[in-house]
Amino acid sequence: MLATDVGSRLGFLIAAAAFWGWMAIMGAAWWVYGIGLEGAPPAWVVEEVLTGTEASDTSAARLPEARDLSDWRVLPEGDVIRGEAQTAADEALTGEESTVARFESTSGYVTVDAFSVGGRDASSPLSRVPGPSPAQYAVIQVQPAVEVVVLEEGQTCPAGGTCINFGETPPKAEPVEGAPVTSVIMVRDLGSARLPPPS
Repeated sequence: MLATDVGSRLGFLIAAAAFWGWMAIMGAAWWVYGIGLEGAPPAWVVEEVLTGTEASDTSAARLPEARDLSDWRVLPEGDVIRGEAQTAADEALTGEESTVARFESTSGYVTVDAFSVGGRDASSPLSRVPGPSPAQYAVIQVQPAVEVVVLEEGQTCPAGGTCINFGETPPKAEPVEGAPVTSVIMVRDLGSARLPPPS
């Protein structure tokens, strides 16, 4: 139609300008709002929750890799892997729908150790090359926290208790000495981001 109305050359230029203008508008809209195939994000999946008398003794774990933590990397506070694994462990230990819950809230325990092993070496330039990744595991170990009693006016602190007066800043949570250690053993699920959802 454009060729018959304005000529073949001008018609082609009008059609090309309209096409690329439309593509530019759609590209800008997609850039701002479009996310494409979302899929399931990577996450830590709880394999089992183990309770023992010593933090170093995980020999009763069903997962063979978790029976000896001596070669695992200790995760310091502030580590990204530790933060993500801690969130998954908190949900497992306190979640209402969790089948392995051990505590009513996160204030009932203190994290004493965190470990990780496996996965890709983040310091290697090959870590960003697409392809299969080795299995990655994490362990979060917790102990019950010392209960802090808030004293009302006229109350006295019970023997052996940790007490503060009403309005005071509570002390940093400390684990109960000699209490059982609960180990949350997890495996990293790489998810299915950018892949079509299962039918």
